Amino acid sequence: HSSNQTELLYCVLGKKKFPNSPTANLERFIQRFNEVAYWVATELCLCADQAKRARLLKKFITIATM
Repeated sequence: HSSNQTELLYCVLGKKKFPNSPTANLERFIQRFNEVAYWVATELCLCADQAKRARLLKKFITIATM
């Protein structure tokens, strides 16, 4: 895993929650985040039509703000 991802979570959640090393749940959280981010990017790149890609991006943004 990337130490930058762990550092970001330390900043957001506080390093006190992870005294020695990232926990298994933290690793799962990072893995799931990466999977979803990759899936979103892939779906956007596979959309050949610019108008459809814009609508899809709008849907992803709407979902992310919920």
